[in-house]
Amino acid sequence: MSKQDEICRCGGELERVFLEGFDFSPYIKSGFGIRFEAFPVLRCQECAGETVASVDIETGLKVVAATLIESDDRLGPAAAKTIRRIAGLTQQALADRLGASRETVANWERTSSNKFISPQYDYMLRGVVATELLGSEPRSEDEVQAHQRLQKAALKSSKAAHTTEEFFAPETTQIIKLAG
Repeated sequence: MSKQDEICRCGGELERVFLEGFDFSPYIKSGFGIRFEAFPVLRCQECAGETVASVDIETGLKVVAATLIESDDRLGPAAAKTIRRIAGLTQQALADRLGASRETVANWERTSSNKFISPQYDYMLRGVVATELLGSEPRSEDEVQAHQRLQKAALKSSKAAHTTEEFFAPETTQIIKLAG
């Protein structure tokens, strides 16, 4: 953080603190509930205002993606949409990479749809997203850990891409801890 970033709008100094039970859902915007056990924020020592640094949001997004990709459960609509968005892919871009149509991807993400992502596409989606997120250099220790998790998830995804086992993921709130 630069010296300018360490000063609040009110002129007070910002200090890094961890909030317990931090609701990360607004940063995802896909209807998937995410709550961190502890999450870093910057709190002003003068006005007590709080803000989240962009690097922490980016790291949080990678941790969320890694957690969803590592899951043994098949991705449900909200989880599939969440990891696609975190990777910065449009439905069309993802469809092109998977050899599917945009409408197929849209069907996976439609929560009212009875069509679930096939096990093969589930694993391919995980691999594409993990690979996409690994393209940037980690900027913090938390991000290094997220990258390591994504690497393991990508490897697991590539090994399991040929399975036909069926299982479904409940759309529940994930609780994740971001190390301090």
